[in-house]
Amino acid sequence: MQFITHSLMSRAIACALAMTLGLLSNSAWGHEPEKLKPEKRERASTEPHVPITGPGQSIASIDEAILSHLEKSRCTAATFALMVDGEIVYSKGYGWLDEERKRKALPKTPMRVASVTKPITAATVKSLIAEGKLSLDSKGIDYLPIKEWGIEPADPRWSQVTIKELLAHKGGWDIKKLGFDPMFLADRVSKELSLTQKPEPTDVIRWMLKKPLQFDPGTRSAYSNFGYCILGRVIEKVSKRSYLESVRQELCRPAGMKTTEFKLAYQDPALRDKAEPWYNEDFYVDWMDSHGGIVASSPTICQFLQAFWISGDKRKPGESATYTHFGSMPGTAAIAHQRSDGTNFACAFNGRHKEANLDELLKTLNQVVDEMKK
Repeated sequence: MQFITHSLMSRAIACALAMTLGLLSNSAWGHEPEKLKPEKRERASTEPHVPITGPGQSIASIDEAILSHLEKSRCTAATFALMVDGEIVYSKGYGWLDEERKRKALPKTPMRVASVTKPITAATVKSLIAEGKLSLDSKGIDYLPIKEWGIEPADPRWSQVTIKELLAHKGGWDIKKLGFDPMFLADRVSKELSLTQKPEPTDVIRWMLKKPLQFDPGTRSAYSNFGYCILGRVIEKVSKRSYLESVRQELCRPAGMKTTEFKLAYQDPALRDKAEPWYNEDFYVDWMDSHGGIVASSPTICQFLQAFWISGDKRKPGESATYTHFGSMPGTAAIAHQRSDGTNFACAFNGRHKEANLDELLKTLNQVVDEMKK
């Protein structure tokens, strides 16, 4: 992304926009190419009335955009948050958290954000680099216990893959040429490794060590969930903490958030945060922590976006850029967006569908914000 340097939106403009909102009434890495066909329980949100919760009056243009995507997604719940110059000026919950439509979605409802997890992982890695605990030139394999595992990599190029290349999806894995995304093959990995318990992120790495890379590291890019799975293990080794605890320690304090605002996704509803919604597609998400396993509210994602760029770099006064990251996996769709005028917004849905286009929603939401700022 190209940086366009100018000062961030002034406090006066932010306040003016916030007042305007109260008077109104009723491209980064893209979608993940999963081929998995999980258990699916579609419930279209075609109710005569879909509840909208949150403080202040409604902004019809935003609500209409979210509700339209909600209906196209065949799901029941969504959240949206808009931040201007560091302040949340609009935040709403849409629809229902449960299949029975008894619990309303709230503005701060935590939801899976799929690949919007990746900027969070990148920011954690770069925070560790800033602390001198890691380098962009460090080799990822050096932080994996391959001797303990007793595994010799099938491809010698494993030893060449750097942290910088993992961050940039240049590690050498190409799911199009490989023919599958290993992060969606929990059953196969478990069977081939003869596991007697649920697979962990380290299990898929052990499994992939026996397979060749598809290109020389650093020579080109190919979107890789697996590369970010490795980064999660690097984070754990360097920080001597779990992935989630590292995220909380490295990011929450700088972003002014409570450490409990980031959580992890689980397939078993009994293990999830009680405030989470149901998801209309079910699959094994537990081992996806560092590439697609974060659970957070839309306001929390906006707070993260105010403190860190989607690239993972820490934001500095006077910097300006536009970044977007989409999240898309069974039962989840999300957007995190940073505008060059200092505005951030985020949204999440408890389902996805081929008729619900996140690019179109992003375009519509940007048009709405443009109109509001005229």
